Amino acid sequence: MGLLLDPIPDWGRSLRVVFTIIALCTVTALVLVQRGMTAARPAVPGGEH
Repeated sequence: MGLLLDPIPDWGRSLRVVFTIIALCTVTALVLVQRGMTAARPAVPGGEH
């Protein structure tokens, strides 16, 4: 009955840490890809396939 009032269990804490790391890696990868694409070639209208 007191599950919601108990402190976060270890698996929940580690799960949150893993999720945070994955989110940070995803955001960093997206930024690097966008930066690399814009640096490799300028944006050409209709150049996307």
